[in-house]
Amino acid sequence: MSTSSKLFQGINFVIVAHKEAESETERIVEILEDNSANKCVIYKVQEEHAYPVLAKDAFCRTFDFEVHAIIASSCDFWFYRLAAFDFLIPVVTSDWVSACVATRRITRANSFSPDPSHLLRNHQIYVSKHSFTQSEYTFYSAVIRALGGVCIDHLSSKTSHILTNDAQDPAIAAVADIQSLSINYVLPTWVVAVFASGELADETPHSLDPHDRPEAVGTKAENMWELVQKAAVGSCTNFLGGHKVFLSSDLVLPNQCYNFLVDLILAAGGSAVRNSETADISNFNGDCFLGQHSGSADFAIANSRGLHTGNLSWLFYMWSLQSFVPPQCKLLLSPLRPPVFGKDELILSYTNYLGQQRYYIQKLVEALGGVSTTELTRKNTHLLTCLPLGQKYEAALRWNGDCKIANHLWLEDCYRNQTQVPFVGTRYQEIPAPGGLKTKLGQMPLETSDEDFTNTIIPQEADINLQEDTLLRDQDGAAETQTQYEDVASPNDIYPDPISILEELPTPEKTHSQMQINIVEGTSSKQEPSEKYTVEKAAPKRTFGEFLRDEAFSTDLIPEPPKANLSPNNLAPDSESHALESQKDKISQETVSSVPLRQSSPNPPLSSLPCDHSQLLPSSNSRKAKEKAALKLHTDMEALNEFEQNLRRKKNRSLLPEEIQKLNKLKEIEEKVRVYLEAVYNHPKGKSAKHYDIVAVCTGCHEEIDEFDLELLRRVGITILKTTNGQCNAIIAPKKMRTAKFLTSFSFHPLKWALLPEFVSELLSIFKQTTPIQELPKPEDYLIPEIEPEVLEKTKLSTKVFQRAGIKSINLTEEVPGGEEVLSSILKAHGVQNVHMLPKKYTEEDIIINNGRRNSPSHILIAQKASQSKKFAKLCRNAGENKVMVVEWNWCVDSIFTLEANLETSPYVVYRS
Repeated sequence: MSTSSKLFQGINFVIVAHKEAESETERIVEILEDNSANKCVIYKVQEEHAYPVLAKDAFCRTFDFEVHAIIASSCDFWFYRLAAFDFLIPVVTSDWVSACVATRRITRANSFSPDPSHLLRNHQIYVSKHSFTQSEYTFYSAVIRALGGVCIDHLSSKTSHILTNDAQDPAIAAVADIQSLSINYVLPTWVVAVFASGELADETPHSLDPHDRPEAVGTKAENMWELVQKAAVGSCTNFLGGHKVFLSSDLVLPNQCYNFLVDLILAAGGSAVRNSETADISNFNGDCFLGQHSGSADFAIANSRGLHTGNLSWLFYMWSLQSFVPPQCKLLLSPLRPPVFGKDELILSYTNYLGQQRYYIQKLVEALGGVSTTELTRKNTHLLTCLPLGQKYEAALRWNGDCKIANHLWLEDCYRNQTQVPFVGTRYQEIPAPGGLKTKLGQMPLETSDEDFTNTIIPQEADINLQEDTLLRDQDGAAETQTQYEDVASPNDIYPDPISILEELPTPEKTHSQMQINIVEGTSSKQEPSEKYTVEKAAPKRTFGEFLRDEAFSTDLIPEPPKANLSPNNLAPDSESHALESQKDKISQETVSSVPLRQSSPNPPLSSLPCDHSQLLPSSNSRKAKEKAALKLHTDMEALNEFEQNLRRKKNRSLLPEEIQKLNKLKEIEEKVRVYLEAVYNHPKGKSAKHYDIVAVCTGCHEEIDEFDLELLRRVGITILKTTNGQCNAIIAPKKMRTAKFLTSFSFHPLKWALLPEFVSELLSIFKQTTPIQELPKPEDYLIPEIEPEVLEKTKLSTKVFQRAGIKSINLTEEVPGGEEVLSSILKAHGVQNVHMLPKKYTEEDIIINNGRRNSPSHILIAQKASQSKKFAKLCRNAGENKVMVVEWNWCVDSIFTLEANLETSPYVVYRS
C-alpha cells in the first residue's frame, strides 16, 4: 500500500484495544500505516488477571522499545498511570489520530486524553505571575496540570482563561479591549473547585470583570473560597496512608490554600502539620516534608533527619499516579535547588520531544536558571534532542559548535550535581542518549541511595488488573507545550499564535515498507512464554529489569515478552510553544497577533521591565495599567519614528550619540556585505549590493526584530513590512497559519516565497558575526514544508481564487469569529468584492445577491453554526432563489490554502440547494 503522507514517520504506537472494538482498531492501524507510522503494537485486552507485582519492571519488559504514544479509548489498563505520568508518554483517543490527519500536523495530545479526571483537557490557562507568589503559582499550575490542562506564559487567541486575583491584572488589561478574543478572567477558586468536586465547574461565580474594584474582588474571593472549602476533596486512593506531612514555612500561600492542602492530604489517607501550629519541624515526628526551596531552615532540619522532602508538584504527582513515590526518585519533586546558570549562559532550545517531556524540559531549564525556547536562533547556547534528526539539529551542526548539541543527560546531571557539568566526552553528545530505558528522560533520580527509586508499586487498594491481551501495532506522537507545542485548527484561530518556531517533522529512518508489526498476547502468570507470543523473534536485547538491583524485584510471575530490534526513530513534536524572552525593548503593532507577558517578581525593578506595550507595568495602582501602556506605546512609537527619520538624513549633527554609533556599525556591516557580494557573486563595484529580491511580512515570528535589523536586511534586498501591500512577494512564518497576514499572503501576485523564520535569523547572525562571510542562506532551503509548490504557482494566475469560482458577494453572520473588518480584508484580497455583515434579526432585504458566473451560487452565507443555514435558506427561497450555499469559515480558509474553491464536495459546506 502506498502511503498518503509522512505524517507519523518515525513514531511508535501502542494501541490498547478490546475484543469488541477490533474493527475500530483495524481502522486506526490502517490510518497509521497509510501515514507512514514506524511501529504499531496492539495490546488486545481479553481477560483480567490480578497484577500485584512491581509495575515498572513489567512495563519495561512488556514494551521493549521506545513507545512514543498510546492510543486507548479509556485509561482502564494496568500500565496507564505508569506510562502517562512516570514515562511521560502521551495517552490519547483515536480521535487524536483523525485530528492529526485532518490538519496534516501532529496536534496537541492533552485535548484527546481518555482520562475522565482530565477535566481541563481543552483549556489553555494563563496563570498570572503578577498576582501570585511563587508558591501560589506552583500550586495552581500543579492543580491545572493534574486536571489535564495546559499552563501557558503568553496570551493568544487560543488562551481560554486568565487566572488571577486582580481584576486590573496586566494580562487582563492587555486583552480586555480586543473584542474578538474569548478569554475568561477567573479567580483561582475556579480550578480548585474543579479539582475538589471532580466536575467542570461553571466559571460564572468565579469570573472577574476588568472594571471590578479591588474591594469587591477581595470579598468575592473570600466568598468563593468558603464555598469551595465546604465541598470535600474528590475521592482518591490511600496513597498517603500512614504518612505524616509537615508544611514548611517557606510555602508562601494564603490560608485557604493551606486548608485545601490539608484536606487533600487527609483525603489521601495521610495527616498534616502546619508550621503555624505549636509544633515545628524540630519536634515533628512524621516522615514527609513539603517545602518550596532547599535553602530554607526547615528544609535543612528535615533533610538532616532523613525525611521525604518534596515540593507541591510531588503531592500532585502522587495524586496522578495514585501511589506513594519518594520525591528523590525524580529530579523536580523536591524543594528547588539554587540556580546553576545565568540566563545568558543557558539559552536552550529543544526538539523531537513529545507531550509532558517538553514541559519537564522547560521546568528543568527554569530550575537551572536558564531560558528555554522552541525557536532556535544564534542566541541559543544549546540544543537538546533525543534524535539526530530535524531542521534544528541540522542547523546546529552547521553552526560548528556555536550551539552545542546535547542529550538530556547533560541537563539532568547539571541539576543533580548542582554545577555546570563540563560538556566533554561522548556521554552528553551521543544522540540518542546511551543507557536505554534506565536513562530515559525524566528517569534520573535526584540522589541515589539503598532504596530503589526506579520502581513504582501499584497499590493493593487500587483495582488495577493485568488483562489477557494481544499487542499489535504502534504509532503516536504529540506534544504540549506547550508548547508547546499545535492545537487542531479551528475557525477561532484567525489571529497569529504567540512567537514560536515550527517544530519540524524529522526525516524518517524507516520507510513505510520497513514498518515493524508486532503481536504480543498478554497472558496470566500460569502460561509459559512460548505459548503466548506469535511474533517474529529478534535478537535478544537487554531489558530494563537487568539494570535494576536483583533484590528490588520479584519477577517470577512475569512472563518474558519478545524483544524487537530497534533503530532510531523520528519524532513529530508539538507546536506548543514556549518563546525565548527577548532582551530588547520593542514595539509590536500586532497586539492581536500575540500578547506575550514576561513578568518576574511582583515588584521587579523598573530597569528590568520590557518596553513592549503588550507587557504592562505591574504598578501598585493597577487600575492605571492600560493608561501607562498606552502612554508607553505613544512615546516609544514617537521615538521610533524619530530615529527612522534621522536614519535617512545625510548629516549626523542632529542624531544622538547612540544613533550615530548604530549608523557607524551599519556602515561597517554594509561594507562587509558589499565586499562579499563583489567577490563571490561578481557584483559590479559601486553598484547596489542587493543579493535578494524579497518584500515580506512576518506573522507569528520575529516580533523582536528592531529597526537596525530591518535596515540591514534592506541593504541586501530584503524588505520586511508591518502590513501587506501590492509589492509583497513573500510570507515569513513558523508554519502554515490561519492568521490574517498569512491568509492574505496567498493573494500576492505572485507569492514567490513562503519562508521559515530561520532564514532571517540565520542571515542576521551571519552578518553580525566577526568571521568572514562564507555563504549566504538560500531561500529555497527554508521553505515552509506544508505549502505545496503547485499552490505557489497558482498565485501567478491573473485572477483570484474566489473570482475563478464566480463569487463576488458574500454574506456574513455576526457570530463568525474575527469580525467584519478582518474577514473582509482577507476575502477581498482573494477576489470578493462585497462582504456584508447581516444584522442579528435580518430579513430578505438584508441579504445581498452574488451576481457571479452562471453556475455559481446566487446567495452565499458564511455561518458559525449549522442551524443558521435554515433561516438563510428559507428567506432565499421566499425570494424565489434556489441556488443557495452556506459555508463555514473553514471553507474559505481551505479554499485559500489550496487556491481552489470547492463548491461541490467540501466538508465545510453546511448547506447547498
